[in-house]
Parts: sequence; C-alpha cells; structure tokens
Amino acid sequence: RTSSTTNYLGAPLKVLMLYPDGTGAVSIVGPDLAAGERPQLFVPGGAFHTSRPAKVTPCCQARSGRMWSRPTSSMVTSKS
Repeated sequence: RTSSTTNYLGAPLKVLMLYPDGTGAVSIVGPDLAAGERPQLFVPGGAFHTSRPAKVTPCCQARSGRMWSRPTSSMVTSKS
C-alpha cells in the first residue's frame, strides 16, 4: 500500500525511507522547490518511513529526545 506525505506550507519535513531490499533514501518535503524540497512524496508499499522537522530546534529536541540519527552513506541510496 502506497502512502504519501504532503506539505501544506508548514515547516519542511525530513523523511527517511527504508526499502525492503535494504536500500534507503532521505527526502525533504517542503515548499522550497529551488532548494530541492518537494511538496509531496509518495512512499511505496512495503517501505518503512518516518519523519522529523528538517531543521531541529532546541524546542523539538527537548520534547522528543534524540531524533533519529543521520543514516550513513552505505545504507542510503538516493532515489529522485
């Protein structure tokens, strides 16, 4: 089952996707197309995904504890 993440002019979200074949990708869902953000992202069925604010502020950090860490390049393959 495919799911989607849409940005309605709020703060950008960083979305981590992990695919069944072991590869992954990180995309930014936001309104700034010139910066490479996309207004909508489709996540294919079977993929695990999670998101967090693209710019973590001290307020966000304090509320949720440590956010997920940046994946290493060996586990992330960009899918544009």
